[in-house]
Parts: sequence; structure tokens; C-alpha cells
Amino acid sequence: MTKKLMTLAVATAFTGSAYAADVSIGGDFIWGHHNTNGATETESDGDINFKATTETANGLSISADFNIDESGNNDGGNSLTVAGAFGKLDLGDTSSATDAIDDVTDWGYFQTSGTDNVDHAVLYTLPTVVDGLTINASYAADTNQDSNSGGTAVSARYDLGFAKVGYGTLNNDDNTEATIMNATFSVAGIGLGYEVYTVTDTSGVDTDDTAIGATYSIGDVTLAYENTTVESAGSKSADTTAFGVHYALAPELTAFAETSEDDLTVNSKATTIGLAYSF
Repeated sequence: MTKKLMTLAVATAFTGSAYAADVSIGGDFIWGHHNTNGATETESDGDINFKATTETANGLSISADFNIDESGNNDGGNSLTVAGAFGKLDLGDTSSATDAIDDVTDWGYFQTSGTDNVDHAVLYTLPTVVDGLTINASYAADTNQDSNSGGTAVSARYDLGFAKVGYGTLNNDDNTEATIMNATFSVAGIGLGYEVYTVTDTSGVDTDDTAIGATYSIGDVTLAYENTTVESAGSKSADTTAFGVHYALAPELTAFAETSEDDLTVNSKATTIGLAYSF
């Protein structure tokens, strides 16, 4: 995603001093034509992101994110970030620690879903203590964004260069829990991903959301595959396979075709063709 930068001088009326902030503007707009078992529809999905960043004299990096969807409504993810030698603190509608490392198989614009997760109100990323290791911790209040309960989460991801592995746990105040385990591997245009997101309800019953993905890029063309299953108490409720072809017409513009079908649901085959523009 390319971004346009500008500098805004914000003056305080009481002191007469001015503080300069770099403001970046970015976003995307995606248009798709869907065909679901012969029924057609078109859909657009876009957002614009404004981000103001200030570097302070004492070494802090402060930024604020504002995200608006194509209808002019709040698109989520609005947050205040403060980073320094102590690590990074993200406040607002931010990822939970488990959400911060998930969706390693989700390559699609419309026909993939990855695994389900929740946002929190506070995300803290610890300073680097080991090269390649990222550690996150998060907190949700009783009423918080898309989380139905207060709680905490922690996660870690280790980057080996050619591969990444991650693990995280989430504990809600309503006595439900979740864990995430994933891994990615990439070499010579081939990308592989595997992820298991497990939710444990108050009765101790696990629901496993498992995703496997693969991509192969050659020149401007990327071929992609994903399979996701949802299983609880030995019974599958979903088994969805998706395929995609993405073609980069320009660095900012991608033409795509995607298809998906749930083997456990009748008349679930869906195909989308469209264009995606990022800026």
C-alpha cells in the first residue's frame, strides 16, 4: 500500500508553540461480482485510513489511527499508539494478543475467512529481548469493542526468516478460553500456512477452527488455496475449500477470481471476480 505524506503544524493557543505531525493517508477499495449457485450480486468494500505520527524529543513515537469505511462510518481499528524503549502500547479498538498473530492462511478478498478472533482495548508489545521474537499482551474491559466479555490474552511469534511460528492464549472473564497455534513457511515464491484456533466454552467443550493455506507467486500472478474446517465434539459443522487467482495489473491494482464451497452445505458454491485498488 502506498501512502501520501503531509506535515501538519498544530499550534496551541495558550503557549503559542507548534507541534509537527506527519500524516499519512492510505486505504483500499475492492469491487466484486458474486455468483452463488446462479444468483448474482455486486459488492464493494473500501476504507480510508488517516494516521498522524509524532516523534518526540525524548524518543517516543506517538500515533493516532482513524479508519472510515466507504459509507463514511467507523471501520474499526481506531487507536492511539505510544512506542519507545519500553515497547509499544496500542489503546482503543486494537487487536487482542491472539488476534495480533492470526490469519496466516487468509489471502482472499471475499472468499476466504481465516479463523475467528476478537479485538481488545489495550495491546502491549514488549521490547525485543531475542532477535526474531515478538511477545504481546492484551486486555479487554467488560464492555469493549467486539469482545463480549472482559479478559486478557498473551501471544508470542518467532521469526526464523524462512518460517514463523506462533502461539497464544485468551482467557475471558465469562470462563471461556481460546488458544491459537500457527506456522508459516515461504521459499522461492511458495507460501504455506497452518493455523488452529480452539475455543473452549464454559462446559469445557472445544471447538476447533483449522485452516490450511498455500500460495504460489510467479511474476505478477499468484495462485492460492485454502481449506478451513470447524469441528466440535468430533462433529464437523463446516469444511470449506477456496481457490484463487490474483493478477497484479499494477503495484496498486489487482484483478482477481476466487471461488469457495462448503462440502457440508448444499448450494454453497460461490465465485467472485473483481478488482482491488490500494493506495
